[in-house]
Amino acid sequence: MFCFTTVFGVGKEEIRTRHTPPPDLRGLKTLVVDDNSTSRKILQGMLESFSFAVALAASGEEGVTEFEKSIADGGYDLVVMDWKMPGIDGIETARRIKNLPGLSRMPRIILVTAYGREEIMRQAEKMGLDGFLFKPVSPSVMFDTIMQAFGQEARGSFGRTPIRS
Repeated sequence: MFCFTTVFGVGKEEIRTRHTPPPDLRGLKTLVVDDNSTSRKILQGMLESFSFAVALAASGEEGVTEFEKSIADGGYDLVVMDWKMPGIDGIETARRIKNLPGLSRMPRIILVTAYGREEIMRQAEKMGLDGFLFKPVSPSVMFDTIMQAFGQEARGSFGRTPIRS
């Protein structure tokens, strides 16, 4: 038989890091394009916690259509898009969005993937995309990648994969 006695102190509540963008980036109009509903909801929650206004699309085709409908109101500032989707993939979706007639400004586009293949990264870089993230995405890595895409100072998180500097 084995017995012991120990004394534990009262734990302190963990302070959660808040990711607050600078004033000019608060309320960014953001489009999340992902065929997986769970991933869409996770990304939406993360982006809304940064103060962004988020719309969702369940496919590349739906993402292009949603972006087209938004052009009259200035379009989206940011698109966070899955790479692997049925129909058209994230890179083709990005190409179609960038070529839409009537764009007053180019959105920042960040590609998200669960597949870490260099070929995908090269294609994304060639397309001029603004960031690349690997799933699962943490809020701090997402925030830093977005800040970098908009030319803001990022805190420098482990695991972020910028496409351009």
